[in-house]
Amino acid sequence: MGGGRAAGGDRKPALAAALQIAQDVGESYAVRAEAVEALGALGDESHLPIILAALETPSHADVIQRAALTALRRLNHKDGLDGAITLCSPAAAVRTRSSAIGVVAELSKHDPKKAYEAIEPLLWSHVERTRNSAGAALSRIKDERGVATLRRAAESHPVESFRTSCAAWADRLAGSLAGDDLGGVQEEIGRLRREVEALRSEVDKMEKEGKGG
Repeated sequence: MGGGRAAGGDRKPALAAALQIAQDVGESYAVRAEAVEALGALGDESHLPIILAALETPSHADVIQRAALTALRRLNHKDGLDGAITLCSPAAAVRTRSSAIGVVAELSKHDPKKAYEAIEPLLWSHVERTRNSAGAALSRIKDERGVATLRRAAESHPVESFRTSCAAWADRLAGSLAGDDLGGVQEEIGRLRREVEALRSEVDKMEKEGKGG
């Protein structure tokens, strides 16, 4: 029931089948999840309420909820943003929350401010996967507050590898906000700056060791 049929002449039967299966509690979780994804791929906005309802449907390994997130990303409708935000909460499973964060980033163009405010607190999560997803998402959400937030994390977060990632994400977002053509250049400048700082640190260390010898 993939998106290929949506491009052909039998789009309506495909929609009808997906609609029926997505709501059939007698079907397996996997089959219902496939149907929910198809509703997003087939692109009928009238079925958005069914996809949003699937976000609240419990299933093994959250297969239906994660299928609903995929459907929201494919449908790319402004009303899907609030739905994706609901699964960014600490109550959601880590894998599902990470997927939801990515979808919020995808849909952030509909309301960058709302997307930023939903994701920013997650940058400080104690869960590594969550904070990495949040940092990557903030680099894609076009809210200028994200640059300062990521730079602050790059300076103060206790995990060194995450500080490095935040610096790169901040450069990427700054470049994106300045203009698409400058994004890659800005990120490269940031990377080179960090390399120079690392080299200076290494030279200082070698000089101290030489004096000590």
